Amino acid sequence: MQVPPDYSAIKVKGRKAYEIARSGQAVPLKPRRIVVSYINLSKVKLPIIKFEIQVSSGTYIRAIARDLGDMLGCGAYLNNLRRTSIGDFGIDAAHNISTLTQGNWEKYTFNAL
Repeated sequence: MQVPPDYSAIKVKGRKAYEIARSGQAVPLKPRRIVVSYINLSKVKLPIIKFEIQVSSGTYIRAIARDLGDMLGCGAYLNNLRRTSIGDFGIDAAHNISTLTQGNWEKYTFNAL
């Protein structure tokens, strides 16, 4: 289970959680079920740890760092986050924005409807 961060777009009684947090009020967020299907520590050079993780939809990676820091009693945060895939879309099939000129951008698009 994971408690989403206070500064998230999750709706609480019709308001976004981050709006409530910005007003200085406590944000009553309930834990949500998440699945971590893969985690690999690729580099450990304390105090920095680099890892790859595969998670279910709706998982907050920054909250995983927060929770790991709480469990270890030292605190933790992300200084870098790179999404390498979502659904069937992977970083290997991505194109740099500089390659999308006015004359060729249509060949990199698809009809999502």
